[in-house]
Amino acid sequence: MTGRPDDLDAATSAVRAMVAQWLALSNAVAANTLGPTAGTPPTVAVAVGKLLAAINLPTRADVVAVGAAVVALDARLATIEARLVEVAARLAGPGAGDGRSAEATPRSMAMADLSHVKEHMNVIGADGVHVGTVDKVEGGRIKLTKDSSTHTQHHHFISGGLVAGVEGDDVRLSANGDVAVTFEEEA
Repeated sequence: MTGRPDDLDAATSAVRAMVAQWLALSNAVAANTLGPTAGTPPTVAVAVGKLLAAINLPTRADVVAVGAAVVALDARLATIEARLVEVAARLAGPGAGDGRSAEATPRSMAMADLSHVKEHMNVIGADGVHVGTVDKVEGGRIKLTKDSSTHTQHHHFISGGLVAGVEGDDVRLSANGDVAVTFEEEA
């Protein structure tokens, strides 16, 4: 049994070396995922990065980069939302201030009040093209006079949902004239 203590010492030393390697690797993984610590050798960081990539996990740098991209996208979305609110306010025009903000106004509530639409008003597309002349309002639609619509044999209707607003003697539509006539409904 003279060789046994030496074998035991060698095995203990090997286990201690493995535990030291495991501890160093664990510290490197923690540093890479939780934050760098001073003195971490670059080769360990590269090895840990390869290990994380092999098991399909992001490194701390990957997570930080994604976080920065999300913050940048959030800022761009906020800018776009602000511009949309400005455009909605401009489209609503003067006199549209009824206490509701343009941002909180749903599309169905933004439709113009058809009670302001009167007989013989001009119906104008968003592009300024004359679409027709109002005969009367029936059931949430504007009935155009026969002589002003594309077919003079019968009346055509424009949905009240296309009305953007009423200005003076004009009914302004939210669609261009050529598009609005494609939405005309026959009587």
